[in-house]
Amino acid sequence: IGLTGFGLYLGRVERWNSWDLFIHPVELLTDAFKLLLRPRRRITGLYSILYAGFLFIAYGFFYALTHLPIRFSSSESDRQSGKS
Repeated sequence: IGLTGFGLYLGRVERWNSWDLFIHPVELLTDAFKLLLRPRRRITGLYSILYAGFLFIAYGFFYALTHLPIRFSSSESDRQSGKS
């Protein structure tokens, strides 16, 4: 998730595209390593961390929606089973 946040920074701010990995791999990797070692701006790390945090929270929500059981209160479960 952290690398995805950095990848979003490379695409949105530094204007690299996904196909540049195949067309200009040396330039892209050189720019990425330079940014990791010596960020040009303070926003590089902040942007990457914020996007990674957003993706982590979104993943948590989707995981909760699809994998956690739904629990009903006793009155709702009685209504569903037909008891009064």
